[in-house]
Amino acid sequence: MYRGINWPGLSWPVRLFALFWAVGVVWGLFLLLEYECRPGEQAKAPPVWPSGSTLRLHPEKPTLLMLAHPHCPCTRASIGELERLLARYGNRVDAHILFLQPPGRSEDWTKSDLWRSASGIPGLTLWSDEDGRERERFEVATSGQVLLYLPSGELAFLGGITPSRGHYGDSRGQAAIEKILLTAADLDPSTSAETSGVFGCQMTNKEKQECPNPR
Repeated sequence: MYRGINWPGLSWPVRLFALFWAVGVVWGLFLLLEYECRPGEQAKAPPVWPSGSTLRLHPEKPTLLMLAHPHCPCTRASIGELERLLARYGNRVDAHILFLQPPGRSEDWTKSDLWRSASGIPGLTLWSDEDGRERERFEVATSGQVLLYLPSGELAFLGGITPSRGHYGDSRGQAAIEKILLTAADLDPSTSAETSGVFGCQMTNKEKQECPNPR
């Protein structure tokens, strides 16, 4: 007859504690995995390049924007994947990264370690988004958000380029961008924009203006 698990030498209180500890560990791992795989809020970017933007839409090839919180640890992977993308298709796209500079913050706050990492990527132009004006103009809420606009001004992609929060590797977003860059000349501008989940910290916390989801 089955008598259950035999833990010789252990009292019932110890056994009960060990059981609860094991359940707690499993539950914690589940929550961590769920957090890493839960995308942030998607941008509500305008379907046509906004005329008020201080950035210039490239007239001959797609323009890519990544908007980033300079102190978001999750965004390091997004910048790494952007570097990998530009190493293969840098001649096909005009790429920019805009780092948030909230009101009252200096450029030193914005030019963080993430800024320094991105500054070494060939073909990538860096900007300080003063007072978050471009973030608001493109209605971006999550760090690591990527927007891709065609030379005609239509939005072709919005989303992220990592498989999950803070993780490197192939993703649906990267595959979509690669396809657009390879076929941009033949794309129908009226086609709906491709989308993918974006994984990063919230950029709309106006009280602290710090990364609200530190790892």
